[in-house]
Amino acid sequence: MHVIVPGRIDQISLSFLVDELEVRRGGVAANIALGMRRLGATATLVAAAGRDFDAYAAWLEHHGVSTTHVRRSRHRHTARFLRRYTDECRRHRPPRHDLRMSASFRGPFVGVSAVVLRDGGVLLGRRRGTHGNGTWAFPGGKVDAGEEPAVTVGRELHEETGLRATRVVPIRWTSDLFPESGLHYVTLHHLVEADGEPELREPEKAYEWRWWADLERLPEPLFGPAAALWATGWRP
Repeated sequence: MHVIVPGRIDQISLSFLVDELEVRRGGVAANIALGMRRLGATATLVAAAGRDFDAYAAWLEHHGVSTTHVRRSRHRHTARFLRRYTDECRRHRPPRHDLRMSASFRGPFVGVSAVVLRDGGVLLGRRRGTHGNGTWAFPGGKVDAGEEPAVTVGRELHEETGLRATRVVPIRWTSDLFPESGLHYVTLHHLVEADGEPELREPEKAYEWRWWADLERLPEPLFGPAAALWATGWRP
């Protein structure tokens, strides 16, 4: 679907339906630092960013890039850029003054995660869908209005995996922003003991569930809230 506003023919809004969406993290400096780290060098990112940088910072820290020297605003968001089609663009020349910044978020919404442990391993699922597709995450979901977070943990865990929670203990919360989807979540993480064996009960939302034994080296890439929790240094 496309929308053309009369009198503003140079600006077109486009939207598409796709089977899958892969969102790749960016930023020239961050990409260079990550590349250096993967080559074995010590990598420290020096930059300025907004409050939405937390989830990305957790992901970078998980991959060995230090973000301690990133100056973060607690009141502003990191800008995203949208390109307008101008005559210059059509002539294939570098555009001038054709960038607009957008940093709008919906929320914050309240979500929960279930950190399920068994025999020294943690349960992780590889997400399917437009929100975090292909990333590894704990079971969890959005808290319904009037619902206790611990109840949400048990409900989401059973809906997604078939496991039944027998003990739910709060861990901590993280503030998670998703610039690619314009969402802001406050995630309440919980340590969970559960009965049963995990099943793929919602194949439209996950590719698989797996017990992961190495708690110091979780699979990559991690879903933002999971990466943020692990970046705090918390371990069961």
